[in-house]
Amino acid sequence: MTQSLGKMPEPEEQIAIQMYQIILTYAGLGQNGETVRRAEDEHINLIQNVMELAMRKENLLGELYLQLIKQTTEHPDPNSRVNLRHWALLSLACSVVLPPQRLIRKYLIAHLKRCASDCVTEEGKYARFAEKCLYKTQGTRRRQWPPSREEIMCTINRRPIYARFHFMDGQYHAVEFHPSATAKDVMELVKAKIGLRESAMGYAIYEVLGNSERSLVAEEKVADVMSKWEKYRN
Repeated sequence: MTQSLGKMPEPEEQIAIQMYQIILTYAGLGQNGETVRRAEDEHINLIQNVMELAMRKENLLGELYLQLIKQTTEHPDPNSRVNLRHWALLSLACSVVLPPQRLIRKYLIAHLKRCASDCVTEEGKYARFAEKCLYKTQGTRRRQWPPSREEIMCTINRRPIYARFHFMDGQYHAVEFHPSATAKDVMELVKAKIGLRESAMGYAIYEVLGNSERSLVAEEKVADVMSKWEKYRN
């Protein structure tokens, strides 16, 4: 691809082309279209790079979705490794942040709905998963950070995020939740896990970084906090 799919200024167009190259690299395609196998850590870095670039500006986020829709449209081999990597990336994007442009969002919904009707291939399974991610993300608070390693590994394998929540008595409980889940959503899951009534008051999820701690705001996304931790840790 020598130019962006959407209309944008020259500096952003160069970033759009860079994003496209990252997508191809993640899918396992080399410069000449040959299949290239890479280490898992490299794949994680590629995904985080493309998401970070796309989240900088609305134009680039819309462009990312146009590129991923293009890459997942009428692939000659729906079950191929390359096609499923494109679908995994599209599913992840839908669980993190949606395109702000109304037309692109409508295009995305129509694309997922059409592909989700396929009940035979892995492509159809990914399309249904991506569609579910889209509707869970819609209407929620915008993410501030690209996805963490844990979130990427879970989402591209069509699984919820898994995390441990530690209690003041030294115990912990593992909870699974969707990437778009808010602190309020996860708190309800934790309550159910330890046998508390839904109406139980006075409980919150706290973030501890070094010597500082704070309670998460109800609408704050827990996956975003996990991404921030990973950034600071590295």
